[in-house]
Amino acid sequence: MGNCQVPGGAEVAKQFLPLLSWQLQAQVAQGFPKFKLNREGAMKFGAYEGYGFDFTSRLPHPLKNEADCWGRVILLPPSAIGQDKGLTVIMLATSEAPELKSLDDLGVKGQLPVIIRSFQAGANEPAQDPPAEAHAAEAQTHFTRAVELSGQGELDDALAEFNEAIRLNPQYADAYVERGNVRYGKKDLSGASADYSQAIKINPRHAVAYNNRGVMHYYQDELDAAMADYERALQVEPNYALAFSNRGLVKLLRHQDDDAQKDFDKARELNDDPKFLAQQADDIREARLRRARTVTPPPKP
Repeated sequence: MGNCQVPGGAEVAKQFLPLLSWQLQAQVAQGFPKFKLNREGAMKFGAYEGYGFDFTSRLPHPLKNEADCWGRVILLPPSAIGQDKGLTVIMLATSEAPELKSLDDLGVKGQLPVIIRSFQAGANEPAQDPPAEAHAAEAQTHFTRAVELSGQGELDDALAEFNEAIRLNPQYADAYVERGNVRYGKKDLSGASADYSQAIKINPRHAVAYNNRGVMHYYQDELDAAMADYERALQVEPNYALAFSNRGLVKLLRHQDDDAQKDFDKARELNDDPKFLAQQADDIREARLRRARTVTPPPKP
């Protein structure tokens, strides 16, 4: 959140907000190269009336090429919140949050509803919420900034922002997952695995955390542990295409070719995006080369 400088009274603000929204769209588009405007117009943030826009984007992802990103920017003029200055509210989430499947889920599922329900503009009363909720809005701001920095390849700065988000809200499971992704991008597999494990401790049904931790096990030749994590991810999210594909890689290394192919086919059935298919093909080629270098003979039938 940040201050929103809107001149004049309520009527002037109504005329000014679309212009300010257009300017913000240009700024957001610079941080999200695949920015796509979805909707613009009157919007609400909790009990407050404002004006804003929704957008979608795609961000680089160290484990699966790209991740979906959904955002909403809402401008709350002074007249709406009874303050001298207005507010700019930015909400951002990615497909790493297992509860979210599309832009429609933003602000409805996951961490954001807690922030929206607890928000009171200019409240003078002491907050009655637990500490994590009291700092949830600020933590979300750092999380949003970190995701943007990660998408731009600024991993050190992104890591610092995720650290701050987690400091403010130690129960922020998605922040641990995203920080794990950054650590993986910095070749810190043990650090990434620790973050995924912490996310699972907070939310035992975080399918993405299980999958990503499985990838860490896979690259450290801990195939039994990798298989267990992929299985758990699929128990939580039965239509998780990436977990099917990753489980297939473990089966391929174990010379279970027929079962591996079934997992690859299921993954393609669930996700036919060309980039996903290209990444899967690369992963399969890498697994076959890895298997060819392994001196252990295949198991007897």
